[in-house]
Amino acid sequence: MKKIYFLLAALILTGSVQARAWRVCSQTNQHAHFLSVSAAVASDQVLADDTLYIEPGHVELGELHITKKLHLVGPGYNYLLNDINAMDIRNAAFTAIVHLQASGTTVSGCKFAAVYNSASSTTISNCIMTQFYNTNNVSNITLNNNFITGSGSYNYEILYLSSPITASTIKNNIFWGRVHFGNSNDISFFNNTVIAAENSVNIVRGNLSNSLIYNNIIINHSTYVNYNISDDVAANRCLDAVPSNNNTIINNVFSCAPRADYTNSVFNATLEGTLMWSDAASIEEQFRHLANSPAVGAGTNGTTCGAYGAVAGERPYTPAGIPQYRPYIIDATVSDRPSENNTVNASFKIKVQQ
Repeated sequence: MKKIYFLLAALILTGSVQARAWRVCSQTNQHAHFLSVSAAVASDQVLADDTLYIEPGHVELGELHITKKLHLVGPGYNYLLNDINAMDIRNAAFTAIVHLQASGTTVSGCKFAAVYNSASSTTISNCIMTQFYNTNNVSNITLNNNFITGSGSYNYEILYLSSPITASTIKNNIFWGRVHFGNSNDISFFNNTVIAAENSVNIVRGNLSNSLIYNNIIINHSTYVNYNISDDVAANRCLDAVPSNNNTIINNVFSCAPRADYTNSVFNATLEGTLMWSDAASIEEQFRHLANSPAVGAGTNGTTCGAYGAVAGERPYTPAGIPQYRPYIIDATVSDRPSENNTVNASFKIKVQQ
């Protein structure tokens, strides 16, 4: 009998614990597991690698510190721009700074005030926020399909790496403001759209090295004209990175004047001649390229530059922040009377974002 007890104990100690999924919503009528993400993070029941499904209409108040490896999946943030047609079109909003402090944390489909990252191997996708701020020397960061809007000012550094990142990927994002890489290394920066207005510094700046920069649209939309051309302090300013730091800079669309070391790129592009901008029906749509845009076909292997373009195997920017593969109820029929066995018949139509 003692041997049997020992064997059971060994199985408990060595066996893996299956990750769980939890529902989070601040509205009590949703009957979720937790009323806030902070409560879920603090719970001993929620373990590393668990998933928090954040319901439409959730509002997270106060700063949030994610101190264990979790996967946050929100509902997206603007269904009116997407053909999902979900029955509940509310977003999940975080009203203060969210601190990512656990390696391996992933976040998608949420609306943030700002995200401060201090951990490696974090992934943020399909989110809207005013700023991504990195506060620690980390690696393997992924920013994908996000809309980073700034504070309403073109001159706001909305991607700011106060500490450098390495071996990281930044793809298919829209940046409505300046990007600052600091002294980052081994970065893949491709199919992003960066629109900002700056008179004295490049709108994508920092001492990048050993990095790939391709298929981006980088347009300085400054209207400043009183400058000294010989100092290159003008609306022409686009990018600090240079090939001499072992960077590969190819197939981009720039508003700056031609440079021989920016290989196979388009120069002197204008905002109105490249993107939908003032003719678009929504904020996100204004960053979509025009049919005759110089970005069309200017990317590697004839692909389209910018967030709405994509290289093989990648996903173009998808408006509304709908997370990939999350199911949504688009229609439901529930009987108003129970059946003979005291159950209620219900049928649902489900749609998934590809």
